[in-house]
Amino acid sequence: MVLLHLMRWVRNHVPCDFELLLRKGGDLEPDYAELAPVTTAAGSTLASAAASGRILEKMLPRRRRRYRQRVRGRRRAKRTIERGNWDLVYVNTVATKSLLDSVKALRCPVVCHVHEMMYALEHSGALPLLERADRILVPSQATRVDVEAFFPGAGPKLRVVYECVSAEDRDEPAGTEPEPRRTLGFGPDDLVVGAVGTVDWRKGADLFLQVAAQLLRANGGRRVRFLWVGEKSPEQSAYARHLRHDAQRLGLGGSLHFTGSVADVRPYYELMDVLALTSREDPCPLAAIEAARHGVPIACFAGSGGTPEVFGDGAATVAPYLDAAAMAGQIRALLADPERRAAMGRRGWEIVRKQHDVNEVAPRIWGMLEELLAGAEGR
Repeated sequence: MVLLHLMRWVRNHVPCDFELLLRKGGDLEPDYAELAPVTTAAGSTLASAAASGRILEKMLPRRRRRYRQRVRGRRRAKRTIERGNWDLVYVNTVATKSLLDSVKALRCPVVCHVHEMMYALEHSGALPLLERADRILVPSQATRVDVEAFFPGAGPKLRVVYECVSAEDRDEPAGTEPEPRRTLGFGPDDLVVGAVGTVDWRKGADLFLQVAAQLLRANGGRRVRFLWVGEKSPEQSAYARHLRHDAQRLGLGGSLHFTGSVADVRPYYELMDVLALTSREDPCPLAAIEAARHGVPIACFAGSGGTPEVFGDGAATVAPYLDAAAMAGQIRALLADPERRAAMGRRGWEIVRKQHDVNEVAPRIWGMLEELLAGAEGR
């Protein structure tokens, strides 16, 4: 979503042509296609012709078709990179190692925007990409620390640029998504603790369940509901089964709701009284920025990424790393104090407006790109 905000700003403010290469498609692909030509390369690393043949012989017909599609997509992606007389390449994630050889061969400046922290970096094969990059952008000081530890030579290349949203449409109507309090069966006085993101280990969905259980055990007043907005990662199907097992054993029952993927998250933020950000790693999560944009106070863990750094000054509570009991206690205090929640919500909106609006962030990024382009022309 951050990339989409940036692309829209560039299209509206800068007279330049650009193309987009996606590692895989998704819900935002049609939005991207409205702004630029899009090439999609989904699936696993491109294999050699001989290796492809050996693999295909062992596959069932349905899987064979999918594999061929992935191989063709990867080849299209490589051709897209190698055919263009590009002035600059902007890489929006380190999860592109399958195209690394093509990127390394480019003679133009390469910018790598790192949205990953140490665990993801260590399992991404990202080091050669970071070594090749002329500039490395990171969305928080916490991410900068991890990138420098992972790649000690990163220092001179690094720039911190916070993630962005469009602050101008804060009060727009929610759109076509049904009113969630009614569709979810929440009562008008129910308090809602929410989370937004992919249901996976990194986002800490298991920790969200622990926080919910702690709150339910100590709940002495209004009913509290727990809401996770977002779909499970295809790689995390076993994890999702474990969550269902734990939720049942913890007695969460009808208090816990997983929405799956939704077309518009905004009405769900409007429903929340607190956002419980249980991530183990999150460089500068868009969920926290969007929650603050909607005036929702945040609860997060220290040492988990950029949220304490960005919102810890009056818009978020910060519990010790992975201490679900401490986070539950902080949320319990917030739920009992609507005036404090409102004050934190106002502070969060102020932070978003001042340092996370795309009209503030995008010009900074574009200025860095222009600096690299000017240097390339002078060589």
